[in-house]
Amino acid sequence: MRRIAAILLCLTATAPLAQQAQRAEVFGAWAVYVADDPRECIAFATAAEEIGWPEDSAGDASQMLVTWRENAAGQVTFRAGGHPVAAGSALALTAAEVRIPMFTDGDWAWTADPADDTRAIEAMGRADSAGMSLVAEGAVPVTVTFALDGFADAAARAAMLCAGA
Repeated sequence: MRRIAAILLCLTATAPLAQQAQRAEVFGAWAVYVADDPRECIAFATAAEEIGWPEDSAGDASQMLVTWRENAAGQVTFRAGGHPVAAGSALALTAAEVRIPMFTDGDWAWTADPADDTRAIEAMGRADSAGMSLVAEGAVPVTVTFALDGFADAAARAAMLCAGA
């Protein structure tokens, strides 16, 4: 989890940090980043739309990452961009009429197991958008939408770049 957080900072932060993960290609709304030592390949997008965050909630755009590395082939991860997610709340990712529960730790969420990662990637590859439903602190319902144009190509490229990682 710390490694993913470090990579995410590289994707969104200053130039010195960005040297750790290099953007390989862009496919529509999705970009592919590659980091070495250990090798990780990430398909990454920021939210296209976010509805419901409390007005006093400070945070960046939410992000979705799908990561390939040793012992993780296509791990689906969501970050609420620093916005406060209600403690113990579960999120749900919906794409192509497939609903996949995700579990939270702070503003991070991930699927329960590799089978759910596979289902999420397959559903996202068939859909135009993916929605995340969650509860922010204060019991406020939030919907986050990700555009999936370019997702299938970005996922395939990231998987290929980390084949055998």
